[in-house]
Amino acid sequence: MASLYRDSLIRSAPSEGKGHTVAPLGKGDPASRTPVLGGFGKSVLVMVSHPGGAVMPDAELAFLTNILKACRLGMEDVLLANVQGMDAAERKSFAESRRAAFLVLFGLEPADVALPMSFPPMKVQRHGQSQYLHAPALRALQTDDATRARLLTAGEA
Repeated sequence: MASLYRDSLIRSAPSEGKGHTVAPLGKGDPASRTPVLGGFGKSVLVMVSHPGGAVMPDAELAFLTNILKACRLGMEDVLLANVQGMDAAERKSFAESRRAAFLVLFGLEPADVALPMSFPPMKVQRHGQSQYLHAPALRALQTDDATRARLLTAGEA
């Protein structure tokens, strides 16, 4: 995937939220209880679903950081959100409120964020103003070399 882009996987104007996490939506909104991490500097939203209060386990976060590095991105470029406690409509609202240029779903299907379409895993799909990619959960990618290689070359076909 990184070979497709000279500078970065995502080319977009920096967001105003660069360097810190985006504020939750509202007090009663499920997004206000959503664990997030990252700077969102390149308008990339990464959604995962993990039980518990943390964004994700440390080993998976380290693995994700390595994937981002391979794509010439860092945590300052993405917003990582654990959407475990949300239903599909709430996830969709959360994603739309962030106005992400690129949305990556690890361990989630397009229907899990109420997308009105289905598409194969590890194939970049444009819908509206955003691009989407869904892949197996990070814990599965850690042990599956072939699937991990497909993820890193997702945009090359």
